[in-house]
Amino acid sequence: MNYYSAHRCSRIPNGPQYVGLLLHGMQTVSLEEPHCFIDRIGQIVKIPQRETGNGRTTPYADDGYAKALWDYRNDSLLLGDDNQTLFVRDTDQTGGNVLLDTWHAISNLENEYHVKTKGAYYPWNEQLRVECAKSAARVKHGIKFTDRAYLRVNGKVTKIEDTNPLFQQPFELTIDMPYDTQLSRQAVEYLEDITTDRHSAQNLARLFPTPLLEPYKHLTYVLYGNGGNGKGIILGSLRRSFPRLTASIDSQRILGGKRGNGGFETQQETGKLIGALWAYDEDADTIGIDQLTYLKKISTGDEVNARRIGENAVSFPPKCTFIIATNNDVITTLNAAVARRFVHVRMRDNRKPAEFQPLLDFIKQYGASPFLMAGCVVWEKYGDDPYTDVSIGNPDDTTDLEQTIIDSICAKGYALSNIIESLKKTEQRDLISKLGLKRGKRKWFKEESVSKRVITVIDEVRFAPYRAAYERDREQLAEQLQTVTPIPEPIEADPIPLPTEFQFNASYTPADPNKVARNWKRLSEDPNYDSTHRPDGDAYAVIPGLGMAVIDMDKPHDDETGKPDGWTVLNMQVGRYGSEGFPAT
Repeated sequence: MNYYSAHRCSRIPNGPQYVGLLLHGMQTVSLEEPHCFIDRIGQIVKIPQRETGNGRTTPYADDGYAKALWDYRNDSLLLGDDNQTLFVRDTDQTGGNVLLDTWHAISNLENEYHVKTKGAYYPWNEQLRVECAKSAARVKHGIKFTDRAYLRVNGKVTKIEDTNPLFQQPFELTIDMPYDTQLSRQAVEYLEDITTDRHSAQNLARLFPTPLLEPYKHLTYVLYGNGGNGKGIILGSLRRSFPRLTASIDSQRILGGKRGNGGFETQQETGKLIGALWAYDEDADTIGIDQLTYLKKISTGDEVNARRIGENAVSFPPKCTFIIATNNDVITTLNAAVARRFVHVRMRDNRKPAEFQPLLDFIKQYGASPFLMAGCVVWEKYGDDPYTDVSIGNPDDTTDLEQTIIDSICAKGYALSNIIESLKKTEQRDLISKLGLKRGKRKWFKEESVSKRVITVIDEVRFAPYRAAYERDREQLAEQLQTVTPIPEPIEADPIPLPTEFQFNASYTPADPNKVARNWKRLSEDPNYDSTHRPDGDAYAVIPGLGMAVIDMDKPHDDETGKPDGWTVLNMQVGRYGSEGFPAT
């Protein structure tokens, strides 16, 4: 019998009774019989009962509390570094009854050991904390390989050699393989291959050990890409390697849908976060500002509520790193506190499935371990701050209104604020935040002798993809303009020839001095009216005949926007003037 089964249990105010009798009285038996359970390594454990008279017995406590005491007695229930969080050791789920070297935090004994409401007595949680505190062992909040570990020491992620006494402690996550420099380098190469830039690749490497190495609970990751970029593969490596510690979730359910509503559905989905180190939605819907409140609670580890069907509701602080993989907008406010919580990764899109086969083979052989190795080195060598210059804005997914604002800001440095006044307040807020703008001071317009409120850029990182797309389009337009045929010079003649003299089938009717042609349709169709000749007066209407058309090619009201005029657009999109696509008129 070890120390835990021999020591004296503490008495705490309002604590459960018969703790020692239950702890010391449990024993393994060879055959199943009443009041037994199967423990983590497949042993049959008999739970003692107390006599009530007349030959009857009753349990000392619910069976779930007995199982918790048994785990404590066998070193499978320990306190974490904070002396508050209880950790339970993981077991394999294949029937092999093997204890794993990973641990998961629990919200409470009732939830972990399936204690029904009727048998629940919550002071048992404090009782087990008191008993576990008597042990010197603590689950270290870090990652251990077979030859080294990574742990935050004195505020800094530190490599712990296997000769260090800290190495002998249980770690929240233990990888059953030595650290391998070559595998770590290969992992970095794969991460760089599936992202658009090195900063995104390093941020993605950070993701893997984040729940165990971040200085305090605060980071949420956004993996952005339109598709064919491997984000599902890379996140799936976590679930493949650590199924008990990874939760695949529906972020809309957890965050409460598009309007931030909660309810039982939200509490059910939130229950998946209990004990998880990573929680990801690999195809998340649009996330707006309305949902930020709950997302921030998860990011910072504030207590949230969860409920599983048939079990007790529970409040618990999430330990997991929340990961949003999406091709939709993730709109956040522009304050510094929110900016610190979100780490952006831009994925490289439109890859062919065959291109991912080497990555799939790598994960099949090694799982997520090489990515954890690479991530540990990033945290150790580069400190605690992810790159903040990665933008996930998508210039190919803008509305006409958004594009008008972008064009105006890029051309003039501002857009008029009244352009968004027709939108709802929430729509205005989301548009402004999405593009990294602010509705700010008034600008004086000398020509009009009036001041108007304008919209300008406040977050250049968020606006950068839209500015880059604008400049790229400008460069392409400049190249195309070199091939545009100049507008033909007007015909100088007196009188000006009629369109019919150039084979343009048309009719002509009078117009008044204001260029208004009245009854043009009736006159052009009246057999008694001669509509084939030029009417008297300075203005007249030209009515195209069958098969003829008039194209009105306006110039932009404000040439500063850089938008091409109608003549240029026709030359670029239909064909050069004089070609088969755009024949000379």
